[in-house]
Amino acid sequence: EPIFTNEDIICPLRFYLFNIRFTSSCVPKRSNLLKDMLFLDTPNLLSDICWLAFKCLYGIPYSFDPKCNHICVNKTCKQIINETCPDLLIIPTGALAFGHIYFAYQKEAIVNSISSLYPQYICYNDQLCNGFYSNRTLFMINNSTCRRPQDFPITFQQGGRFSLIDQLVKPLYTHLYQCNTIIYNNSSACNDSSTMYRCMSSSKCISRHRLCDGKNDCSYKDDENCPLINETCSTLTSETLFKCTAKDKCISSQLVRDGKCDCGNDDYGLCPDEDIDDYSIRKYISFPIICDGFTELEPILIDGKNETDETECDYWQCNNTYTRCDGFWNCLNGADEVDCDSSPLLNCPSLHHACISFDTHQLTCLPIKQANDGHIDCVGATDEPKLCRSNNFLPTFTNFYCKQNFTNSCISISSIPNSNEHDSICNGHYESRHTNAQKFLCKYSEVLQKPSVTYFSIDKIKPSSQQLSIQQKKIRSSFDSSISQYNQR
Repeated sequence: EPIFTNEDIICPLRFYLFNIRFTSSCVPKRSNLLKDMLFLDTPNLLSDICWLAFKCLYGIPYSFDPKCNHICVNKTCKQIINETCPDLLIIPTGALAFGHIYFAYQKEAIVNSISSLYPQYICYNDQLCNGFYSNRTLFMINNSTCRRPQDFPITFQQGGRFSLIDQLVKPLYTHLYQCNTIIYNNSSACNDSSTMYRCMSSSKCISRHRLCDGKNDCSYKDDENCPLINETCSTLTSETLFKCTAKDKCISSQLVRDGKCDCGNDDYGLCPDEDIDDYSIRKYISFPIICDGFTELEPILIDGKNETDETECDYWQCNNTYTRCDGFWNCLNGADEVDCDSSPLLNCPSLHHACISFDTHQLTCLPIKQANDGHIDCVGATDEPKLCRSNNFLPTFTNFYCKQNFTNSCISISSIPNSNEHDSICNGHYESRHTNAQKFLCKYSEVLQKPSVTYFSIDKIKPSSQQLSIQQKKIRSSFDSSISQYNQR
């Protein structure tokens, strides 16, 4: 993968920031400087007073330009435009996008408009991009083809947090990305099919790293036609593509773990291109997960029976090398976790569990034979895990059993208040004041999730096993670390 995906010339999620970026950099100042330069010079055929009135009316590049307080005082900006501007305004001086896209405004539409300030036409070089609606009325201006936004089609979103010019530019990059002339009429570069892809019915080619990335680089969108056929990504076979088997399509590896699910969620809410580790667990059996009390492998029909990693487990010990002393009760009576705590809050005899007595609300020792016996002996039913435990491997955070107003419910320990305080009992601010019972609850809350993957280290004796917990993924963004790097430059 090209190194520039992690360097200064590209900011992968730039349109998800608080402001639209006019450059591929994540540094806001660069975008602001470019806006200033883009609208600094007066376009051809426009007078300075016409151009200034136009910018003031549209808030370009900023709505708080102090010059606007002087020019549009005695007359409105629309009156000045009506008196000083030509019938058609082509703006700005330099192209708004891809080196050849401009906006065209009709003076009459500007003057008569009540609210909408969007262009009547978008002009472009039709040799560099096409594939738009046919049988539409087009006209030429300065060797550029112009058509109405709805004839592409392009829709401008009104309002929102962005400035008007930001709202105008974003749709260009979203809907007209095929007009980005990366490599055009370069036979020496395009003939290298191992690294380049030639767009259909075009002399334009793109890097294979741009295939199936969610952006239409080719006029006829063939670079985004990415079906998965017989485990092969159609004619676009590339090492950079990720296979979405459930949707029979392929996506760019750049879209993997980017915080947005492109392959679609399965029945368990897992996304193949985001929750890669958890998703693979459901598809491919791993020896450590066999008969561990949690159904992780999707059912497979064998000899008329639906088999999973939890079938035929009658003679499989739940207390084994993979489950022993990892903090989590794989055995429902906690046999895999007795006599494991090297620094216990309460010194208990062998084959006993520490817990908070349901009767005294004090830390006590419970014999293992009383665990999972159907009778609640401990606060939160920590001795009866079946009451609040899911039978699959997905994280559940409501594992604390409560009786409230004659109803039974499972809640999260984090929702338990600290005495008369509003904060959680496990808030770090109160740790020094915790009783042993409170410390037990907070420690218990840290081991409620089953480790998803267990692996062993060859070159280390202690610990003999290492646990790798893969929790339910939140939106990841390697982008965050990139931002800090960019802002340091």
